[in-house]
Amino acid sequence: MPKRKRGITGDVASRREAIRKRERRVVETEEERRRRLSTMAQRGQDRRAEETEEQRNSRLSDMTQRGQERRAEETEEQRNRRLAVMGQRSQQRRAEETEEQRNKNTFWGERNVYVSDNGVMHLPGNRSVVNYDPEGLIFAVGLNSELVKLYDLKSFDKGPFNTFKLPQDKGCDWTGLKFSPDGKTILISTNGQVIHLIDAFQGTPLQEFTGYINNKGMPLEASFSPDSQFIFSGSTDGRVHVWSAETGIKTAELFCDHTGPVQCVQFNPKYMLLASACTNMAFWVPTVDDNM
Repeated sequence: MPKRKRGITGDVASRREAIRKRERRVVETEEERRRRLSTMAQRGQDRRAEETEEQRNSRLSDMTQRGQERRAEETEEQRNRRLAVMGQRSQQRRAEETEEQRNKNTFWGERNVYVSDNGVMHLPGNRSVVNYDPEGLIFAVGLNSELVKLYDLKSFDKGPFNTFKLPQDKGCDWTGLKFSPDGKTILISTNGQVIHLIDAFQGTPLQEFTGYINNKGMPLEASFSPDSQFIFSGSTDGRVHVWSAETGIKTAELFCDHTGPVQCVQFNPKYMLLASACTNMAFWVPTVDDNM
């Protein structure tokens, strides 16, 4: 009997085609490579020009979600390598950019976010707070102490790809906004006696942290621990308060020789070291019980 020829499955066929493409890329000239990459970029731009606002928002949301999942799974070595590559690319871009391009750098103020070609992206309202996500791909803007808008840094001129509206606090305003180190939540500080934690993808309120003193209406900074599990904030009575990000329960109050309101609290991103400051600065390190 004649032998039956085995059919090539779609998976094997696609794998062979991928191998052929890699072989062609090995022998291609620099000019051919540039032409191929230029064509790929043009196709991507054409697809984005044709997509609807809903498709664009869905694409950016999926990209952000995939980025957070990859970061959650990466090891410390992989994270350091990724950040080193990002820093090298950023330095290379700065070295190649013109004076005109340098004038487009991003910074922000109380009333405007400065990112457009002419230097200003005007926003409605009297006050804004801004922060980048850990990847530096998107930035969040808090407006009028009730709106959070997410922008893609590469296409911010098209408007926010997501907007969250939150209940307004009575008697206080937003004074700070921070992404968690894992990029999954956003922390909102106020000049009152409440701190908000919301979901970075859906804008869902997760926790409200209270039980600290701010009887002077001051902008007290709140920060995450490097593992995103705890929230730290100063108070006008010179103490540093600590809450669980998951449960919202206060886990500690730190006492020090702070003689005034503790307005700045920052955690070292790599080591177990916390810094707090009023007119003087204090450093905190954890203690371990020898009996544990």
